[in-house]
Amino acid sequence: MAPIRQQYIELSGKHGQCSRRLQAMKDSMKHSAAQILRNEITDIESEIPQYRDTVENGCIERKKLEEKIDVLNERKKNEKMFQV
Repeated sequence: MAPIRQQYIELSGKHGQCSRRLQAMKDSMKHSAAQILRNEITDIESEIPQYRDTVENGCIERKKLEEKIDVLNERKKNEKMFQV
């Protein structure tokens, strides 16, 4: 029974050491350049839908304004024809 208990204590100690090393590695990875870039990419990707909506709404607004300009230009031509 003693050898099994001894082996258990040994393995438990190794497990604790490995767990601490793994945690240290995870902590150092949090501050690595790659992780920082991943975080920034995630932030940027989360903002994409908002900007996509802005661009699409801008395109719609531009088309409306172009149509208004065309109507006003047509009116201007008609007014000039009547003035002559």
